[in-house]
Amino acid sequence: MIGCRRAKIHDPDCVNHFTRVRDTRLLTDDRRFPGWVRYSGVGLELAGSTAGLALVGYWIDGKFGTSPWGILVGVFIGIGGGLYNLVRESLAAVREAKDDDEHRE
Repeated sequence: MIGCRRAKIHDPDCVNHFTRVRDTRLLTDDRRFPGWVRYSGVGLELAGSTAGLALVGYWIDGKFGTSPWGILVGVFIGIGGGLYNLVRESLAAVREAKDDDEHRE
């Protein structure tokens, strides 16, 4: 057996620096992070876009005296953009899961 550090593929019997490599399905082929980390970020993006655009709307309300329209528009645009990203990532995950299922059969 080649040393685990020199092996180019994930061998379930190899031990990396910290843990034993048990399930390589969690790592996507083209990414360095496990799938769950990639998809949990979508929720944070939804919250961040909503909060960020709400703050921009709050600033616009203070600058131009358009309260509450700036914050409302900012919240709705943030929610719309965040939901668009959530749906896009979810559809990509479904496509990836279908490809994995077909590849295993």
